[in-house]
Amino acid sequence: MNVKFLFCNVLVISLCLVVFGQAVSFGAISLDDPQYITDNQLLWHGSFKAYAVWAFQHTVEGAWMPVTWLSYYMDKVIYSQWLGGFHITNLLLHIITSLILLRLLYATTSQLAPSLLTTTIFAIHPLQVEPVIWLASRKDVLSGLFFTAALFCYYLFSQTRDRRLYVAVTVFFILGAMSKQAIVTLPFILVLLDIWSLKKIPIPTVSKPVYVKQLKQSIIEKLPLFFLALLFCFIPYVAHEIGGRAWEKPPIAERIINIPVYYYHYITTFYWPNQLTFHFRDEIPTTHPSFSLLVFSFILVALYYTLKTIRHYPFLFVGTAWFFGMLIPVIGIIPFGVLPIADRYTYLPLIGLAIISVWGCATIARQLSISHRLISLTSTLFIIVLALYSLRQVDYWSSEEKLWRNAIDINEKGLRATRYLANVYLAQRECEQAQQVLHQALDKDESGEIHAYLGSALVGLNRTDEGIMHLKQSLSHKPTRKFALRRLGEGYLMNQEYQQAIDMLTQSIAYYKPHDKQFIQILELLAYAYHQNNKRIKSMESLQTLASAYHSGHPRIPAIKACIEHGLDKNTCEFVKPISGCKENR
Repeated sequence: MNVKFLFCNVLVISLCLVVFGQAVSFGAISLDDPQYITDNQLLWHGSFKAYAVWAFQHTVEGAWMPVTWLSYYMDKVIYSQWLGGFHITNLLLHIITSLILLRLLYATTSQLAPSLLTTTIFAIHPLQVEPVIWLASRKDVLSGLFFTAALFCYYLFSQTRDRRLYVAVTVFFILGAMSKQAIVTLPFILVLLDIWSLKKIPIPTVSKPVYVKQLKQSIIEKLPLFFLALLFCFIPYVAHEIGGRAWEKPPIAERIINIPVYYYHYITTFYWPNQLTFHFRDEIPTTHPSFSLLVFSFILVALYYTLKTIRHYPFLFVGTAWFFGMLIPVIGIIPFGVLPIADRYTYLPLIGLAIISVWGCATIARQLSISHRLISLTSTLFIIVLALYSLRQVDYWSSEEKLWRNAIDINEKGLRATRYLANVYLAQRECEQAQQVLHQALDKDESGEIHAYLGSALVGLNRTDEGIMHLKQSLSHKPTRKFALRRLGEGYLMNQEYQQAIDMLTQSIAYYKPHDKQFIQILELLAYAYHQNNKRIKSMESLQTLASAYHSGHPRIPAIKACIEHGLDKNTCEFVKPISGCKENR
């Protein structure tokens, strides 16, 4: 192996370890990680067969990702309950993807320095912190691995025409799409490789018919992959129909108006990643149509220029098409999921901007005859600055408090980050701090959601009458808010108003699925409330439902069965307790 290329591999690995290695000591966060991992009963207590069947049947907000679910099970087998191991897997997947990308770029362009710099940008850019560090974003790094593996197999196929390699491309594409459907643009990227680095399609000069013929052949060759891509595009819709749940879709006009601005956001954060955080729908200001039109005009001009200069600078067209094309599944045209923009959406599209930037700078340097020593020095400084930015971003993920406070600092008008920060304090039974955070956001609350969390904090502080008032106010905005219903039931339970508690808890449990952690907690509270209200039969029924809600391998099953067998004997049923309060003020 080329010594220089080997050194480049070691450099990429080292940079990834330096930037992301500290994540081994991180845990999970309260956004999606509980649903995916920490509170997933079937993952921890179910058999592999039951979990595998569930993985192929289960969807989350339209995402069908059985391979991602199975990767979590693999981690559980290897690392048990050590979440640092889950972070190690995310990092290993990202490192392998980066190394494959480096090998692909070098093999197809024969230019080591630009290939290394492009890969380095992909490997340690601050935008990559979210998909690499966040456990629930495993689908991004896993699909990225299969995506780059498919690209490299296609490169080998183009050199040897070995059909087995085409089968490998197809298999990796299927595995990637079963990790995250957003990589359905793979066939389109393969055509771009044919145009640029593989040079299977001659750049149109004099003989336009030859160019058209080669382009048609390239597309025809990939028809099976285009068919698979079309199939995977329909899966989220089918999954939602089967699951009986649909996300809120903004009007089509609003989605179209915002699309240019989302592209603008991704481009600006790529070149100036100074304020990165989670972005939520209610934290994005309404886009003025004139600004959207201005951005859209700029995009059209840029695309026209790249096509006009494709003969001399094919990397401009390929990088631009790569970036804009790969974002289409998540840019809002097709409303997958609930977030219009997120850092992790750029995990693979970012490569397109990196190609434009690196090969563009290399072209300018050649034209200006800039010395190689100056280029090397500038590149080294750039990598150092990029790594420092990413290290700062990784540090925000070291604790949930840091993560959500950073989000609040950047999005002062956003309420969801406030809610999640308060939820962190509530989970730690630090209700006084939760109350302070929520009070500061109360004036901005138009949906009643903050009232629900403030009421929850006050209930935890044993200020149940105030808490109940806020919870009722939240429910006046949205009577189906399940969190408020559950906490109102707990408030009544603390006030020993058992029938009201039973009514609220019964309403709230209808909004949770069996095996959800909250479903099980409500069943325990209902069993206690019925018992205190002298409704022993109802209490027994709740416990029996609780026993069936737990998976057979759960360690609490024997205690629940013993409680039922002994007729709710107090010595046997110590685990059925009223809600715990908060830590005392110090």
